[in-house]
Amino acid sequence: MPQQDWHASAGQVARIGQLMVGAMVMGCLAFLVVALTIVPAQGAKPLGVGLLTVLVLSWTVGVIPLRFLVVRLFAAKARARILRGRSDTASPTPHSPERTPRSWRESGMPAIDAKAFLPVCQAQTLIGAALMEGGAMLAVAVYLAEGDLLNIACALLLMAAVALHLPTRWRVIGCVERQLDLIRPERQTAG
Repeated sequence: MPQQDWHASAGQVARIGQLMVGAMVMGCLAFLVVALTIVPAQGAKPLGVGLLTVLVLSWTVGVIPLRFLVVRLFAAKARARILRGRSDTASPTPHSPERTPRSWRESGMPAIDAKAFLPVCQAQTLIGAALMEGGAMLAVAVYLAEGDLLNIACALLLMAAVALHLPTRWRVIGCVERQLDLIRPERQTAG
């Protein structure tokens, strides 16, 4: 039943993440609606792509690889911290064998609490979503300044990317299992 314990916790982490990512999407959407009602009242802007629109286009294209890099670097640092036994979870025994997945116990690897990776997975989701949200907000702000509909397209694309970060219980479980798979070679080289 210990595995079900962290699986149940994964559901709680997913629900919290859903609220946070949903709030990010709704915040962007509200800002977009306000911008779309303000700009037509200001009148037509001159044609041409402004410097800020180029910045938004660059961010929209560049944030995808940046997101993968930042999230992976964060996860690698967190795995190293967990390997050293400094977990940020509230668990009183972060390395208790009964909470370690069965595949780890059967392989003879020392115990690592799978629950220690739940905050890592939650943070990965929020970091990735926040990078996209920042770009979406920037695109809407530049639309307010320049009135170029290209910024609205970028904002909608980035809002969709934020919504794709919406966690589910199975995504969180998969994330924890990936972290456990990645930590195995790190443990063998560290030990």
